[in-house]
Parts: sequence; structure tokens; C-alpha cells
Amino acid sequence: MQQQPNLERPLPPEVRAYLQTIGTRGAAVHSLDQQARQLGVAVRQLKRGFIAKGYSPEAAHQKARARVHLDSRRA
Repeated sequence: MQQQPNLERPLPPEVRAYLQTIGTRGAAVHSLDQQARQLGVAVRQLKRGFIAKGYSPEAAHQKARARVHLDSRRA
């Protein structure tokens, strides 16, 4: 079993700088246009509704993506 890191203690400056650098690079790679952001928001909202109806998170995600995909094709 893997131990969890102790997050109570502050990270060394070198580690913080490294994490900030890779985080910035990751954000740049995953920057989305406005339409993609709106689709992501729609999926998350539908997923939340499906989970509230009793679907598992995985099934809710699949149903939400399918619904948004079908709705975007109609528009």
C-alpha cells in the first residue's frame, strides 16, 4: 500500500518551481477554445443531473457526452 505524502509541511522552493512549470506547460497544452469550454460545461452539468438520478459516475459521464454530442449535431 502506497503511503500518502505529508501535505502539512511546505514543499521546498525547487519542488514548487518544478510543479508550477509543469502545470503551466500542461495548461498551455490543454487550453481550449470557447466552444470546447461550453461543451465541457454542458457535459459536467448533465453528468451531475444523471448522478443525482442514481447513475454511476462512469455511466453518467457516458450518457452526458452522448447527449451533448447529439445536441451539438442538431444545432
